[in-house]
Amino acid sequence: MDLEERDAGGKDEFELAQRPRRTSLTVLTPSPLSASVLWAGTTNGLVQTTRDASQSWQDVTPAGLPKDSEIEAIEASHYDASTAYVVLNARQDLQPYIFRTRDAGKSWQKITAGLQPDWIARVIREDPVRQGLLYAGTENALYVSFDAGDHWQSLQLNFPASDVRDLAVHGDDLVAATYGRAIWILDDLAPLRQASPEIASSNGYLLKPATAVRVRYDNDQETPLPPEEPTAKNPPDGAIIDYYLKSVPPNPLTLEIHDAQGKVVRRFNSLAPAVDSTPKNVPDYWFGPPAHLSKDAGLNRFVWDLRYDPPQALNFGYYGGLLDYVEYTISDHALPADTPREQTLGPLAVPGQYEVFFIGNGTVMKQPLTITLDPRLHVSPADLEAQLGAVKRLDSGLAASTRAFQSITNLRAAIADRLKTLGVPLEQKPASRFSEQSGQAKEKSAEEKAQEEKAASNPDAKASADALRDLDKKADAILDGTFEAPGVGPVNRDLARTSFFIQSGDAAPSQTAKGVLEDSCNALNKNLTAWHDLDSQAVPATNTIIAKSGLAALPTATVVSITSASHDAPSADACAP
Repeated sequence: MDLEERDAGGKDEFELAQRPRRTSLTVLTPSPLSASVLWAGTTNGLVQTTRDASQSWQDVTPAGLPKDSEIEAIEASHYDASTAYVVLNARQDLQPYIFRTRDAGKSWQKITAGLQPDWIARVIREDPVRQGLLYAGTENALYVSFDAGDHWQSLQLNFPASDVRDLAVHGDDLVAATYGRAIWILDDLAPLRQASPEIASSNGYLLKPATAVRVRYDNDQETPLPPEEPTAKNPPDGAIIDYYLKSVPPNPLTLEIHDAQGKVVRRFNSLAPAVDSTPKNVPDYWFGPPAHLSKDAGLNRFVWDLRYDPPQALNFGYYGGLLDYVEYTISDHALPADTPREQTLGPLAVPGQYEVFFIGNGTVMKQPLTITLDPRLHVSPADLEAQLGAVKRLDSGLAASTRAFQSITNLRAAIADRLKTLGVPLEQKPASRFSEQSGQAKEKSAEEKAQEEKAASNPDAKASADALRDLDKKADAILDGTFEAPGVGPVNRDLARTSFFIQSGDAAPSQTAKGVLEDSCNALNKNLTAWHDLDSQAVPATNTIIAKSGLAALPTATVVSITSASHDAPSADACAP
């Protein structure tokens, strides 16, 4: 800085504006198509280009530029080495100026139709995937053009009114740098890159999803930040799936993801999710809305988290007790409005090729989806397949043990009801190994003792009570088991915990984890065999006895669980996917 510049602080803005500016380069842009082509812009409004790697330069400044122009930005085309875009501003002139050349600067066209007047232009960027798709930033807004700048329209969305100083297309995202209003990212440009009259005129249309990266961006076992803490929204976690609806459809929408073998990985619909009224030990702001498809007219966006369906699992607490509320303890991926509601998650899909099917509004469409591995990881496909296979076995075991637990619990409730009808309580026993209840036996009241004596004096009632109590003990043994031979409840808990640990990283299950998995599956298979025998033999036999006392028959599992797998022929391996 010279002395004159340093002493300029005492001069007013008008006087400073009249002084000539020192000339310097403001922009130097190489062509992405040719290493010999460069474009240069200066503070005194000149545009020059070289076609021979700086051996010679040509002045290709657009004619008729406003006085005191300064070249703000130059964007060299990704599709034609002779095409470029220039952004300039002029001193004391607030109009936006963007020019385009398609003949290496021999001629220029002003391309500002649709830009708001009285706000200077700052930057222009060309999309490297779709020819003719441009993004522009002005001193107060974002714009997009689908015809190489002939017409502009707003791309503001939820972007704040701010001075856009730079834009960058990074993969499938658009990054905007502002003057004092932070950095903003528009996630997934697929809708802009695929926008067409065909989509706009269709009743429904499934856009081709961009490549999804299988990444775990949050493995910390923490609690979410409080809602009043200023934070930015995280990027969508998974595959972004966009679909267009011309109008609100009268019928439900369906979205399916299939693997390379055509098997359904996940299915979603637009039906309103059932309200989960189970109490939780954490505030509601942890959780977002359950995943379902929106039916709004226009463009809709859905994010698949790359996981299979969450398995059925019982609600065990950290210390092993079965709870009547949800206890969130060591949840990974704990984020405000984005924490998973399920304690046990389905497995992550492995990298590879998938298909997305969309059904709705008179439309059936499919699009390919590619899932790639986190580039920071070094793990073989075989290891990830082994992890997926192990978690699928765990999920099958969880589903089978949950169904059995519910059926046995229903049976025991029916037994307690029949005994109550007889006036005979269940025999007290120590608390269940996975129960939070006190194991201290409750002393019988005088009324209960009198009812027992009355029932004992009736041979049929006594036989019924003895049969019901015996059946309850057998059911409890299958439900709870022992430390050496755990029942379906503890097995369910162990399977859920094993799933959590196997899924805590991207690797094949360890030998220890595989051993625990197989031990749990073996224990489950034994319990289910015992449950099948109890359900098909002991329950009918007990019903014959209690019928003599005029008691209603106990339900069997095939009656109670109409929609579940039949117990008539139990699988040899309940953990088989």
